[in-house]
Amino acid sequence: MRESREQPDARSRQILTGSFLLVRVLALLTNALVARLIGKADYGAAGASLAIGSLLAAPLSAVQWAVTRQVATAPRGHYVLRRLSLTVYAGALVVVVIGVAASGLVDQALHLHGIWPSTFVTIFLAAVLIEGVPTGVLIGEGRFRYVAICMLLGAALKVAISVVWGFVHPNVTGPLAGAGLGELITALALTAPIFGQLMRSRGKRHISFGQVWLSVAGSTGLLAIMSIDTIAARHWLSGAGSGMYAVASALGSGVYFAASSAIAARYPDVSRGAEVGSSRAFWQSLAEVSGLAVAACAVLVVFSGLAIRLVFGSQYAQARAPLDVLSVSYALLGILSFLVNHLLAHRTPAIMLPWLGTVVLVVLVFIRHGSTVVVATDALIASASIFVAMLLVSLRLERRSGRASAGGELTGVEADPLAASAMETLRPS
Repeated sequence: MRESREQPDARSRQILTGSFLLVRVLALLTNALVARLIGKADYGAAGASLAIGSLLAAPLSAVQWAVTRQVATAPRGHYVLRRLSLTVYAGALVVVVIGVAASGLVDQALHLHGIWPSTFVTIFLAAVLIEGVPTGVLIGEGRFRYVAICMLLGAALKVAISVVWGFVHPNVTGPLAGAGLGELITALALTAPIFGQLMRSRGKRHISFGQVWLSVAGSTGLLAIMSIDTIAARHWLSGAGSGMYAVASALGSGVYFAASSAIAARYPDVSRGAEVGSSRAFWQSLAEVSGLAVAACAVLVVFSGLAIRLVFGSQYAQARAPLDVLSVSYALLGILSFLVNHLLAHRTPAIMLPWLGTVVLVVLVFIRHGSTVVVATDALIASASIFVAMLLVSLRLERRSGRASAGGELTGVEADPLAASAMETLRPS
């Protein structure tokens, strides 16, 4: 018999969603201040470095969603996290060692003028990996308010560190130091109150590594679509052009974060709905995420010129053309973020579909990269194609799950032979 789990109230959900929105506002504020302090070329380098950091962070942050799904669907307290937590800490140590060893190569590739910028990116990556398990546990248990506090604390520290560093040393290091140190403090704050729970070695249900790998596969593909275009712009366009694209990407990604801000508060219900064959949480979440995506996209397209002037200054006015295109692309990616997690809730290998979009984008930017608008259009084509494919898969899963529930049949992974086969392969011995 499943133990009852206290559900967070609507106010707590709103606080968590609002905190993610505010975190994005603070990130835009950081970008605006730093862009004015360090100039176009250095900001282009910082934007490319953070894009690479986001790409590499995708498989690390995916741990959170796998843990959230399993904690939300398990009887309260009947799960063991020690093995996964120790694996994560070991992985963070490996990330630091590799990052420091490769700092010289990264410096040469992106012209960062020193090893400190790449070192701070390494700290950022290690912190993202460390915070995945505690964040997943806290959200899965419905402790939304504490997560919100930690996220806001980290975002505020990123602003403070980036700006202060930028005033003292106006170069590429400031925003990367803010990202790395702010994320590390966030990870420590999330871990502190539940460290004993993470290290507990006895319980009835170990967290499955198989589901972690599924989450890693889907999230990595999605974040690759979000990052490759910025990296391509840095590689093929001029320094000033890459700076313009970094500005457009920074503002446009606000649409993505506006849409995806609602996912964390909704995902525990979506996971439980996938277990019992109920579609209500799926439709509610899809409507909320899509509504936020459309609203944010419309506002940014209408006021793109004003947004650029207010946030980054009139010297970045040429970023408006790629921004209009990227706004639509990021709106689709925001909804795709929810669809990836929906496929994780059903434990289906179809979660790897974003990799097809990544292939499309890589081919396009290799063939066409003549201007900022061309690269932005490549990103839109890739995100639109994979959006259609994944939406069709999610709708099919919900119809199948609903029929199985109505007929008293198996739901979730048991109702999908392909997913069951894949999970059997991924399940650790």
